[in-house]
Amino acid sequence: MITFSLPPSSTTPSSNLAKITSALATSKRTLVLVGAGISTSAGIQDFRSPTGLYASPSAPSTSALPLPPRITPQHFSAHAYSSSSSRSTHWQLIASLKLQIDQCSPTPTHSFFALLKQRRSLRRVYSQNIDGLELRAGLDKVAIEGTVVSGNGGATSAAETKGKGKAKWEGDYVALHGDVNLVRCTACDFVGSWDKLDIGESFSKGETMDCPNCVEIAYIRRLSLKRTPPLLTYLRPSLVLYDESPPHSAPTAIAQVAQSDLDSRPDFLFVMGTSLKIPGFKDLVRQFAKAVKREGGLCVLVNGEKVAKEWDAVFDYQVLGKSDDFVTRIVADWKTSRPRDWVKQTTLDPNQFVVHSKPSAIVTSSKSSKPSHPTAKSTPTKPTSSRQPLHALPTSRFTNPSSTLPLPSTPLKKRPPPSHSPEDSTSTPTPSSTKKRRVETFAGVVVPVARR
Repeated sequence: MITFSLPPSSTTPSSNLAKITSALATSKRTLVLVGAGISTSAGIQDFRSPTGLYASPSAPSTSALPLPPRITPQHFSAHAYSSSSSRSTHWQLIASLKLQIDQCSPTPTHSFFALLKQRRSLRRVYSQNIDGLELRAGLDKVAIEGTVVSGNGGATSAAETKGKGKAKWEGDYVALHGDVNLVRCTACDFVGSWDKLDIGESFSKGETMDCPNCVEIAYIRRLSLKRTPPLLTYLRPSLVLYDESPPHSAPTAIAQVAQSDLDSRPDFLFVMGTSLKIPGFKDLVRQFAKAVKREGGLCVLVNGEKVAKEWDAVFDYQVLGKSDDFVTRIVADWKTSRPRDWVKQTTLDPNQFVVHSKPSAIVTSSKSSKPSHPTAKSTPTKPTSSRQPLHALPTSRFTNPSSTLPLPSTPLKKRPPPSHSPEDSTSTPTPSSTKKRRVETFAGVVVPVARR
């Protein structure tokens, strides 16, 4: 793995950066795997950097419940739902993070993904982020359970509608760890919008919100005089925490999407803004890197800090710097080195091109030596092209009997009567006989006589 820092924009691009630019420009199926580092320029803190969420004191509490003085990974793990107090603290932290995300906009890195999609060279983006900025940048989310709004059932996946194994998955990015803009039930498959359910105020106070789907089911059971157990379910942010499994069919769906991308023979891999600490994400990176190298493509890591030695055999290049600066520089070098890739094809105006052609003569017979002229009654239309439609020809030539147009020749002509020799004058030819044969009558029967 070759490690280098991103050179200033005023300098000539290095040979390493030029190789990356050339490989990206010729790529047809680019895979991108990203972490929290691509959203820091938007104002969203990452987790493990020196200025990240775990290294900074927590924000002031917006309710009567105090927040912990410092946020630890335990607040974003499955342990957060071990008790009611830890659960309320977790909800307060997520509500504070949601308010911060709502004020942010997509970064140049997110816009770079949309550019690759526009150029039809983006295969897929796998994101560890929960901010949903990829969706705001113009990418479509893959429909995986827990990451899209559903009704009473779970999200419909491509594997359920188009068969297993070779299912075609629609969408540009996979939200591996969920979406902070959604909430889901802890019991049923209900997934709803955070904003439409107006759940932010309750979560900021650490209060529990009932699932509307479960409430409706319990109401119908009461009307049917059926036994209704106490409602123990509630809504929670639709996130995948540490040491927690994704909801229901999500792991199978993610595995099928990844296998579909592996079968597509990807030829370029970008990994940006991540320190590569999550085990499942690390396995995904290694699988994609092997597939890209089989096609002769490049594997590039862009991060602010160096990663462990275990990745030296996985990546071809490690670029130290911010992802926004990297994508801005690489697009500028791409436009300079390959300007024809950025020429937009314009649509030709058919009114600017007028074809002038002479009218074609009407050929009536190969034996006719005189040119044919239309009669005074016929008014031929002026042809506009060398091939005239039938309705453009003068109809008087075919319907007027007095037209001077000669009739076409035909091979079916009446042949002249055969000439008979003097010696055959004594024979009595029959009306049906047209050949030179002598006939005689014998016992009332006319028999032919052989020619002498």
